[in-house]
Amino acid sequence: MTDPARLLVAVIRLDRDEPDAALEAALGDLEAGVGGFILFGGTCDVVRGLTAELRERAGRPLWFAADLERGAGQQFRGAATLPPPAALASHPQAERAVRAAARLTALESMDLGVNWVLAPVLDLDVEPRNPIVGTRSFGADPAVVSRLGRAWIEACQAAGAAACAKHFPGHGRTTGDSHMELPSVDASRERLEGDLGPFRAVSEVAAGMMAAHVAYPALGCEGPASRSPEVLRSLLREEMGFRGLVVTDALVMAGFGGGGETGAATEGWRAVRALRAGCDILLYPSDPALVARTVRQAAGNDRRLAGLVEEAAGRSQRILERFGRGAAAGRGGAAAGADGGDADAPDAGPDLPLFRPGAPELTRLASECVRPAGPGDPEAAAREVAAWTSAAAGRVRIAVVSDDEAPDDASTGRALAAELRRRGWSVRGPVEAAGTGGPEAGEGDGGPGAPGASSAPLLLVIRATPRAEKGRSGLSARARERVATLLAAGGPALPVALGHPRVLAGEELAGLCAWASEEVMERGAAAWIADRAQAAGAAGPA
Repeated sequence: MTDPARLLVAVIRLDRDEPDAALEAALGDLEAGVGGFILFGGTCDVVRGLTAELRERAGRPLWFAADLERGAGQQFRGAATLPPPAALASHPQAERAVRAAARLTALESMDLGVNWVLAPVLDLDVEPRNPIVGTRSFGADPAVVSRLGRAWIEACQAAGAAACAKHFPGHGRTTGDSHMELPSVDASRERLEGDLGPFRAVSEVAAGMMAAHVAYPALGCEGPASRSPEVLRSLLREEMGFRGLVVTDALVMAGFGGGGETGAATEGWRAVRALRAGCDILLYPSDPALVARTVRQAAGNDRRLAGLVEEAAGRSQRILERFGRGAAAGRGGAAAGADGGDADAPDAGPDLPLFRPGAPELTRLASECVRPAGPGDPEAAAREVAAWTSAAAGRVRIAVVSDDEAPDDASTGRALAAELRRRGWSVRGPVEAAGTGGPEAGEGDGGPGAPGASSAPLLLVIRATPRAEKGRSGLSARARERVATLLAAGGPALPVALGHPRVLAGEELAGLCAWASEEVMERGAAAWIADRAQAAGAAGPA
């Protein structure tokens, strides 16, 4: 029997650990027999070196996976970060934009040794209270999500990296986050057919499908779908005919434990249940060696489980052979179907530059995704934005309100300011709104006390991204208070949401939706503003 450890994908946390410590831990997992790793963080050079060394040490193909819904730069410093799926879906040529983003993601990933891109998200954005999906989704329309999701997968796999559709059978209707609890979707089977549509659309082409730690009573699933044979065998394998790899979401998430506390010992027996239910790959166990021993013991006493382990290992090996060849595979192979076979792929869209995060082409792509948004009539929001742009006349002060507590909070607004300055604007800030007293003195051309600072039109940057620990989709009371205080000061003000359009609508504000907090979206928002101002004759040269 194949060692069940081959079905485990362990974790490498370069976002927390020094490279030497991360390598040492990974070598221990490799000695335990794992089949690959999921990576978080690190610079491109470190990741490239680490994946190469682990492959050499292993002497066998390995999976190297990463969550790269917004490009390789989402995890790896020095790679390109891209607009999130919701932004790409708003692009005037959405399918071409999606294909271009997927291709660049795959090419940069393969150059770093990462051969499994855990994307795209095919959940529908149908629940405003959902704390974790939001802009990670291509939208609420199953037909649109199906078309764009398939385009993303085809382009990614044509460039040489395996893709993974997630989170089957759909995380979009939850109001809880499976990182923190076991959410339950109480919708009828009829209603869930819409959620299943995008997964059906990619079932013949996707190399992987990630099972959600979510319960779906209407599908016969009272516990997590990642441990449900009704969902994974009856629905996904038999009814939908999926032949690719079924991977769990992370085993360390609370949802995998059915909402209770997780521990290494019980995690192993839950992993056994996941394999019996139809999973092939177990992602991010807390103790890979212990989980492997548990599965090994269970399979030794259960012929059927031993057969399932063999089947899963064979499937993983076949698909890994197609996608595990390193950087050379990322230079234009054929699109691959779920079992590693070829599939037709239309035009992959415009080329985007490799490893140039500030490239004009990326700024232009982001700018083409930015749009006016607000409550009610979109045309009314567009008129308000146009009025502010005319009033700005090439000078602006920037204040930031963050709804997040993230390491890069302090940098919010800087890329937007830099791009406006590059285009000839006079910019004061960015400054962070503190308490209810308005913005504090900031950097750039001067703080609010500098001559003319208080009279310059205000760009109010509102950062609000989906995060597991927040447990909500809208702004906190504190952030809402800061926004209201700044706007009450009077004068022309333009809110710019680095988040979902609902951020603006929920506060009854008209402004710009820039979708995400990444630098590329800030630059895109600045380019959008400067281009409109120049067209209206209200600013200097762009």
